[in-house]
Amino acid sequence: MILDHLDHAGMYEAVHPLFGKAFAFLREHQADDLPVGRYEICDGVYAMVQNPALVPVEQGKWEAHRQYIDIQYLKTGAEGIGIAPLSSLTETVPYSPEKDIAFYAGEGSLCRVSQGEYMILYPHDAHMPLIQMPGTPSQVVKIVVKVRLQG
Repeated sequence: MILDHLDHAGMYEAVHPLFGKAFAFLREHQADDLPVGRYEICDGVYAMVQNPALVPVEQGKWEAHRQYIDIQYLKTGAEGIGIAPLSSLTETVPYSPEKDIAFYAGEGSLCRVSQGEYMILYPHDAHMPLIQMPGTPSQVVKIVVKVRLQG
């Protein structure tokens, strides 16, 4: 898991051959009003612009992916994202290859991700997105960029 500000994304572009295209998309759209929806960036990379309602931590769901790395970028607001080593959780909903997701139960830590920041989550990083932080609005605008593991 990596948590940083978009201003520092260049430091991580060499980590994966497709991260450059993912971060270029985020930089290009960080200040515009891109409509909610899915955007194909290139082979192996797509983005989902979302405007989700946040939930209390008690309603959060642990999830993990196998085929894609998540780059979860906050355009507006602040969001809590739980993180835990996948190996420390118990699978509750089996992996769906079609949706590239499985759900889990267990404990982890909660990180605050604020406007302009992103979190990179690898398949071994279970995460619980969409958690409302105290004193913050109940909705955010975020872009989740999915980067295929095999670049």
